[in-house]
Amino acid sequence: MMVAATREPSELTSGWLSVPVTRRRILGDGVEALRRALDDARQGIAGGEDGPNLARAPWLVVTSGFVFDVLAEQGIDIPGDMPLACVGEGTARRAPRVPDLVGPPPATAASFAGALVQAALPGAIFPTSALASTVLTDTLDDAGIPSRRIDIYTSEPAPDGVERLMEARPVVVVVTSSSAARALVHNWTGRLPALIALGQPTARTLTELQAAPTCVATTPDRRGIEECLERMSQ
Repeated sequence: MMVAATREPSELTSGWLSVPVTRRRILGDGVEALRRALDDARQGIAGGEDGPNLARAPWLVVTSGFVFDVLAEQGIDIPGDMPLACVGEGTARRAPRVPDLVGPPPATAASFAGALVQAALPGAIFPTSALASTVLTDTLDDAGIPSRRIDIYTSEPAPDGVERLMEARPVVVVVTSSSAARALVHNWTGRLPALIALGQPTARTLTELQAAPTCVATTPDRRGIEECLERMSQ
């Protein structure tokens, strides 16, 4: 069975054709806002005459490893004493240092937000995509935890990637995000192959686009995708 995925090659897609159907664009204003926010956090942590103020330091919460790529490219350092939390092990592996908290599986915004609430963090700075859901910040706000979302990049369609997928004629395409779903459906000509949605948000987007997935991975990882493939082959 020819399987393709709408993202760059990774452990998640090993052995399958992996072609990004979106490209990321850095948002300059957001990057500068993040730089200022981290500088303010650094000064707040440093404190005054009484020494460092770690108890009230906001956490940096990250749901995509690409955020760390942006920080490195833009020369932005995470304050050394600033607590760092990552949505899952995959994101944590791309962090410049060992995170203070890694969200439980499945690595979703909802499960991550729940772990952050349980940690009773004093506040959060959340650099993310302009297309990311509001689940994380909504959950923190509902729990009375102040959070600041800063959009530092966005995703735009890459029609050439969709064309490569069409030329390969896969039997199944794993759709890895809502932005990839939009790019795929809007640029695919002819009948779509069977689609596996990586999580419910992507499944909802595909359904809204009149391209309901054949299967929805119950966990956003390799196991979830392989379970879908097994059910589809029966």
